[in-house]
Amino acid sequence: MLIHDSKIMHEMEKIKPGAHVCLLYENEEEWQNSVIPFLATGINGNEVCVCVVKEHTVQQIRQYLDEAYKDLPSPQIDQQLIILQSEDIPPSDYSADINKLIQYIIDAAYKAKQDGFKGLRFTAEIDWMVGTGENSFENMLEYENSLTSDLSLNFPITVLSRCYIDKFSIAAIKEIVMTHAFYIRKDKFYRNYRHILPGKTKKQNRAKLDKWFIDLEKEQDNYCHIQFLANILEHSSQPFCTNSPKGRVISFNNAFCNMLGYDRAEIAQLKSLKDLTPCEWHGIIDYATDRLSRTGKPQRYEMEIQSKNGNTIPVSVLIDGIKDKKGNVSYYSSFFTDITERKRSEQILQEREERYRVLFNTINEGWSLFEIIADQDNYPCDFRFCEINPGFERQTGLSKENVISHTLLEVLPDMDSEWLNIFIQAALDKKPVSFQRYSPTLKRYFEASVFVTTEKYLAVMTIDITRLKHLEARLQEQLHFLQHLIDNIPNPVFYKDLNGVYQGCNRAFENIMGRPGNEIIGRTFFDIAPYEIAANGWKMDQQLFANQELQHYDSILPYADGSLHDVIYNKAPVFSMNHKLTGLVGVTVDITERKRAEQALAISEENFRSIFSQSPIGIAVVNCNGVVVEANPACLDIFGVNTLNDLDRFQLFEDPTLPYEAKQKLIQGEVVRYEAEFNFDIIREQGIYNTRKSEYAYLDYLITPLISHEGGTGGYLVQVQDVTEQRKSALALRNNETQLRRITSTMRDIICQTDLIGIVQYISSSVRTVLGYEAEEMIGKNIWCYTHPDDMGRVLEINRRALSKGSYGKIEFRYRKKNGPYLWLEAVGNPLWDEEGSMVGIVLGTRDITERKHMEKEMARLDRLRLAGEMAATIGHEIRNPMTTVHGFLQLLKSEPECSSFQSYFDLMIEELNATNSIITEFLSLAQNKAIYLKVQNLNCIVKNIYPLISAEAIKSDKQVTLELGNIPDTGIDSNEIRQLILNLALNGLDAMEPGGTLQISTFLKNNEIVLAIKDQGKGIDPAIFDKLGTPFVTTKENGTGLGLAVCYSIADRHNATIDYQTGPNGTTFMAIFKPA
Repeated sequence: MLIHDSKIMHEMEKIKPGAHVCLLYENEEEWQNSVIPFLATGINGNEVCVCVVKEHTVQQIRQYLDEAYKDLPSPQIDQQLIILQSEDIPPSDYSADINKLIQYIIDAAYKAKQDGFKGLRFTAEIDWMVGTGENSFENMLEYENSLTSDLSLNFPITVLSRCYIDKFSIAAIKEIVMTHAFYIRKDKFYRNYRHILPGKTKKQNRAKLDKWFIDLEKEQDNYCHIQFLANILEHSSQPFCTNSPKGRVISFNNAFCNMLGYDRAEIAQLKSLKDLTPCEWHGIIDYATDRLSRTGKPQRYEMEIQSKNGNTIPVSVLIDGIKDKKGNVSYYSSFFTDITERKRSEQILQEREERYRVLFNTINEGWSLFEIIADQDNYPCDFRFCEINPGFERQTGLSKENVISHTLLEVLPDMDSEWLNIFIQAALDKKPVSFQRYSPTLKRYFEASVFVTTEKYLAVMTIDITRLKHLEARLQEQLHFLQHLIDNIPNPVFYKDLNGVYQGCNRAFENIMGRPGNEIIGRTFFDIAPYEIAANGWKMDQQLFANQELQHYDSILPYADGSLHDVIYNKAPVFSMNHKLTGLVGVTVDITERKRAEQALAISEENFRSIFSQSPIGIAVVNCNGVVVEANPACLDIFGVNTLNDLDRFQLFEDPTLPYEAKQKLIQGEVVRYEAEFNFDIIREQGIYNTRKSEYAYLDYLITPLISHEGGTGGYLVQVQDVTEQRKSALALRNNETQLRRITSTMRDIICQTDLIGIVQYISSSVRTVLGYEAEEMIGKNIWCYTHPDDMGRVLEINRRALSKGSYGKIEFRYRKKNGPYLWLEAVGNPLWDEEGSMVGIVLGTRDITERKHMEKEMARLDRLRLAGEMAATIGHEIRNPMTTVHGFLQLLKSEPECSSFQSYFDLMIEELNATNSIITEFLSLAQNKAIYLKVQNLNCIVKNIYPLISAEAIKSDKQVTLELGNIPDTGIDSNEIRQLILNLALNGLDAMEPGGTLQISTFLKNNEIVLAIKDQGKGIDPAIFDKLGTPFVTTKENGTGLGLAVCYSIADRHNATIDYQTGPNGTTFMAIFKPA
């Protein structure tokens, strides 16, 4: 069985190119456990693997690989693995000539390298490669020497030679093993420490062979110990190397390579260790080596060594000699310590010393150095200035030139004697002294530190704290202010130190304790409260000191009147400026009233429990997982169960009657209400819970999320009612309503139901046909909201009277159409009564009477025109005849000589008669039976003919007239009457405009009708006379007769034409509409 995960696999992965391994195997299993990992690691390592076999087939080798290493891609195996039968390798006589075998391996390695692979792995049987004849051992030695000395230096070849033990003698096996650096025996990997050219062994004894292997393996154990020590040196972080007495580097570790930046091959090529050091250090190396030889003791010295990148590295070297058995030094071992950081530190130290000197001269603190002057009894009596810094000069106003070499008393003869005593005491005690003192001489406060540097010198550091002292005074004022502020806080506040002793409190705390502050400060809680209460408080204080966190808890506090109050303590640790715990501060909040409220709440909760259990509405409490935790009897009855345990399998969120939208809203914390059909048979069949009810019921759910203290959803309150009977009644009512609405929807009239204030509750779909509104947008609006403003008061008054009387009549009013004009509507109302006989609303039947109103208006207008025409025909004839007689006699009298002095009077009377005659002529135009002479002609021709006359009138009043004549068909018209119509409308337009205005006359074809439009830029027509337009003698002009527009309407009637108008604040357009011929 292949053990591909054995130690051999790991050793195979460690084999470097050029290694030669001998496999000693006794059976097929040992053969597989070494050969297959050897090939697999080569394929994984991007090497070409050549496997020469005799007893195995290509298919067997592939099968072994596939079974043991399933992760190896087949294309990779096909590309990198070459399996050959020994007899198939051309030429077939390789085994006869070792040079040809070597050449074959070289060719294979060279090709692998050309193809981009890292190297070549070769494995074959020993007897095939070197033969079994008389010269087989010589061939083997020649083969190994060629591979080791020549081939492996130039080509990365790894060889696994396979040796079947039963084929060879003991001596032969020893010879085979000794020619390999590594060997594998009994599935174990060994390094061969007797890797030398062996002599020949004469005796063939298997037991001796085993003993030889045992001795060999003991040597390996010894070598492993040595190798362990070597590994320690190799992996040590301290650089190490050995060199011969002539200086050639023999061995070194990785740290040595890393320090210099060279690889092992580059260091191995050095002739001497001195090649790595600048010439100026060679003498130091020779001196240390010579001293080591003379004294026999390790030597330490410092020098510089040059790295590969050219940088110079300062190192400390510890060198020792390794002697042979004769006592001669065979080589030197050197341990290197990179002292770059130390050298840098020394340089930094030097630079720092310079900086300290700069700092001494630049810091704000004053520094002075004194020589101690003693009397004959060696008692300090004065101090001589040796050095001062600029800070001292700034603080004292004393210059360096005036104090150096002078004594303290010479410079400041009237100085405070206390200063001198402190200096003397520091000099005697040899201990630092710090103090704060005012200097009357310098008139400033100083903080000073005095200390002895040596036996003869005293150093003084001074800081000008004059400003600080002033700040302290201000700080005391602020502290007084803060205490006053705290005293005005309504909640009791107190301070304690770490021993529980009160250090301060506010007035509120004094009041509840019934003691002044001086009787509280300096005492503990035990002194002012009962022992049990005080002990509990001290326990909580100790917990706060241990945790150093905010503290919040309920407790009892005795007040001065002897009553015990429920309070909340809020405590916090107090720290000093250097973050050291110094005590605590506490605030109490009286919650006595809140506790009473909580008791009242408990009573209220009990009352709620009573209501909960007796409520006819089903009520259940569901936890946040949807499980029912409490339900009242009504709820249990609705669901058909006897106890709450019967609902233990019910889960709200898995309830099939819970709509998906409602479930999402509940998850989001929203209130949900819905109705659902609850089928008890399905509930029982699906095993949701056992119910005694059957068939189905309609249930009305109201589910309210319950908010937890943390702010999230802590559960749900479910209220449920059985609305089956209401649902059935509502369904029947809805069917009746649907039938009624189907009837009303087919009616042309609008059927509407409102409440008592007019809010629409129902309106038939015909509202869209009549008014353009959708029924949905009218629901919820006041039915009278679109009533014409002029009709609103009258309609509301009629509605009010109808409500008070309880009966409705007929109402006519104008109502605005959606996106359009107002329509005339006629509404008939009927009160709507409830079961108790109270009026609850109104039902209105409304129809469109706009056309009827227009017809009535037109009939009235035509009636007025008819009356005016009849009056014109009668009165005109009767008036004209006398006027003609008067006009003739006036002209006759005017020609008489004796009347010449009255010429002006005659002219005036004749002019007035002519004007009256013109009015009568115009009035006669209203006659309906006036004869007209229709002729098929183009309206544009008449407009063009009369344009100069109208334009001349416009120019007189500084106005303009423009024409926009379209392509219109001919029509049958009386040219004289149409000229009169155009002239009347044009003159009306000119009169309506201010100077500078423009009158536009246009013709065009619209809806297969010819339109004559005259547009002015006046102020528009007064809405008050809209209904009277065209009525004779109705005018807004001061000197108008009110006949011009009436004549136009009369002319239009005689031509079967109509007159329409559009008016607004920017002007009015009159349109005469004719039918084409």
